[in-house]
Amino acid sequence: MKLIPYIFLSGLCSLPLHAFKLGIEALPPTLEKYRTLRIGLVTNQSGCLQDKKRTIDLLREKNYNLVALFAPEHGLDGTIMAEKSVHDSIDAQSGLPVISLYQGGDRTFPITKERLDTIDVIFFDIQDSGMRHYTYISTLYHLLEQDKPIVVFDRPNPLGDIMEGPLVDSTHHSFISIAPIPLRHAMTIGELALFFNSLVEKPSPDLTIVRMKEFRRSEQLKQLITPLSPRIPRLASCFGYSFLGLFEEIAEAFKAGDTQKPFQYLMLDAASGVTPQHWNQVQKILHAYHVSSTPTTRNEHGITYTGLHIEIPTIAKVSSFNALVDLLSYLHAHNVHLTFKPAFETAMGTDGVCRFMHGDCDRATLALTINEDLKKFYEKAKPYFLYKPWPRIITLYEKDYSSRQSAT
Repeated sequence: MKLIPYIFLSGLCSLPLHAFKLGIEALPPTLEKYRTLRIGLVTNQSGCLQDKKRTIDLLREKNYNLVALFAPEHGLDGTIMAEKSVHDSIDAQSGLPVISLYQGGDRTFPITKERLDTIDVIFFDIQDSGMRHYTYISTLYHLLEQDKPIVVFDRPNPLGDIMEGPLVDSTHHSFISIAPIPLRHAMTIGELALFFNSLVEKPSPDLTIVRMKEFRRSEQLKQLITPLSPRIPRLASCFGYSFLGLFEEIAEAFKAGDTQKPFQYLMLDAASGVTPQHWNQVQKILHAYHVSSTPTTRNEHGITYTGLHIEIPTIAKVSSFNALVDLLSYLHAHNVHLTFKPAFETAMGTDGVCRFMHGDCDRATLALTINEDLKKFYEKAKPYFLYKPWPRIITLYEKDYSSRQSAT
């Protein structure tokens, strides 16, 4: 893969569960100053220890004065489907009020002054997916604007140490493209908090990151402790989400929400013009990016979908963005009909890919813009990296898979 020269390629090792400590498992003495203050905890089902004990329960056992819980998209238990409103409720186990931070669609609930006045400090403990368009980090961004002390308990990035893809330009800012960071950002939630706090107009006056212990960015997780959301129930779905999350914003694409393996099916409506020969070539493209696949067919609601079931054994070998662009380039060049939903461009954070697909710019121009922005971002983000090895930049190839094969 194409790497920036000054970034070393590090092999990815898999460590068993409990080989490092999460931020919530490494509470430092410096948090004592918050123990008796009124604490609002932003969390969901992923806010737990590696033995699945809830952060809510741990903090209460240690006599931290939790007075309210705040829930992001998908709700406190992570079972509400994407883009559906989250309503205020009560946590049955603790009896604490649960205040929604997500209104549905591309809307977040503002934290009103009245609600903020009930707390003195914000604690944040949620597992991120590693992709910019996953809204848990958007919630974090907005919290940093609230003029309150914030404590963020750090967690691994499940997509590892690869940083790639376009940044968000000024015309595409939204709740799913909250800040000018790469599509696949390679940063932990704590590192993002530090970077975001340097961007917001009124940064948090007191930001504390509770770092993980014995953690290396190049470690591949064995599994997710809990599902991240209804459609990311396990690590394999999280890996697939790294490019299928965007691919499924094509109207003709099959969404595997009703299957047992979300974001593990790359399929299109057969009426779009895709043939077995096309899928055979797509398999070769994916194989070049270390993505395994097998042909499959499904019939859903009277529509026949053809395509591939994919598997990603090692996410550190996969350039998700190059794979996506090569895939789209191939299908477009072979007259497979694709209709990009508005959310595709919004989540991409730029119109560059759609302009390329429509023939308004060539691939070399697209690659130059994305790669230069990526290098500049890396330099800005470096002061906020907390763990070694530092992220690896993977740039967009200037030529697609077919052209590269012809050249060799």
